[in-house]
Amino acid sequence: MTKKKYMKSQLNLNNMSKTSEVDLVARGVADHIKEVIHQSVAWQIADWPESGDAYDVIHAATVKRAIEYLHDGVSNPLEKLPGFMGTEKGV
Repeated sequence: MTKKKYMKSQLNLNNMSKTSEVDLVARGVADHIKEVIHQSVAWQIADWPESGDAYDVIHAATVKRAIEYLHDGVSNPLEKLPGFMGTEKGV
């Protein structure tokens, strides 16, 4: 294996390692944010007259929509890294 190929494979390994670390941190943050969103939605709709299944559906739909709003406002900078998810040059 040439030095250049070795460096490239090492870069991919480092990217995969960093991606795993990023995923671990992101999962923890996502779990926390999801809990905060659930509590915030419950507080925001506490005075609504719906209860039971209707309340649960409204709560779930509001949580989902809040997460969609967050997702729409974020891009993934890792996609630009060479070797990310099997790409040669990134996106």
